[in-house]
Amino acid sequence: MEDEIVMFVLCKTLRKRYLLACKLDELRKRISAEILRLEWKRLVRTRYYLTRDCLKDPECSDWMVIWNNGLEENLINTTSLSRAPFEQLLGRFALFYKYAISYNRAGGRPRKLQHHHQVLGLVLAFYEGSMNYTLLCLAFGIPPATLSRVLNEAEAALAQALRGFSPARNVWPTLVRQKALARLVEARQPLLKYTCFFLDGKTYQIQQPPDKDIQNAHYNGWLHHVWNDGDTSLGFQRKLVDPTLNPDLRGDLSRLLPAVRPVAKALSGAITFIRQSAEWGMGSIEKVYGRLLHELPADVAKRQQRLDNLFRLSNYRVRTVGISQIRTTHLYGGDDLAVH
Repeated sequence: MEDEIVMFVLCKTLRKRYLLACKLDELRKRISAEILRLEWKRLVRTRYYLTRDCLKDPECSDWMVIWNNGLEENLINTTSLSRAPFEQLLGRFALFYKYAISYNRAGGRPRKLQHHHQVLGLVLAFYEGSMNYTLLCLAFGIPPATLSRVLNEAEAALAQALRGFSPARNVWPTLVRQKALARLVEARQPLLKYTCFFLDGKTYQIQQPPDKDIQNAHYNGWLHHVWNDGDTSLGFQRKLVDPTLNPDLRGDLSRLLPAVRPVAKALSGAITFIRQSAEWGMGSIEKVYGRLLHELPADVAKRQQRLDNLFRLSNYRVRTVGISQIRTTHLYGGDDLAVH
């Protein structure tokens, strides 16, 4: 009898110890999870950025060295413009960028960037390369807060400066210019008459808006070719799949009559050759202005402003610097004037 009582008490004690151990283990897990949550929250809220003490004086920054002593190729590599076009744009930019005097002249801290060429060089370097804010801070000697503020103001001023500026204009070719381009195309490919240009589209990535309704409203994932296999317009779909109007992209000419195959093959080669200019045109801007390879702002007005600036700058660069892949390697002749 006593042995049974001892065994019962022992089992009861072991059971109690087991339950306490389980509760203690669960409590340890909860404490560990809470510690991780607090530590993660602290790390997320902590921001690491450059301070003014580790930056050069803006008057002795890398940009000032390039501006005062750099060669033409150094300035082109940094801003995409040579010195003469840069100074021409600088004169226009200075009319719209006004320094904000937000300090007391008697004893306040002066502004970091004292010259207009520093501000214009900053925004052009931001557009031209894919540098992050840290590298731009090191190159121009300004802290992150100043960099962000100056970039926003400089982009708005640059948009005003480029708008209405003749060398940076976006215009449809005149009838005289279209005829000149058609003669250039016909000189390279006699089969293509009255063909002056090709059009193609371009898709860029944008940042994700925080509002879900805005995400759905501006979702750009549904491209036009996705609807070709739908039933929104069966009559139009049959026209799209017509091999006569839209030949097979794989170059399958066996379905054509034998008598027209050589001509169709020659015409296809001519179209492919001339259409290469449109392919180059799509990539020519982002090869110069690497900022297009990054996600564009989610704000519609800000994105529109940046795209307008970049495309106008590309036109200005072609017209003033004279660097054009299409003109120098594809279409060039007496009808290809330097300025249009």
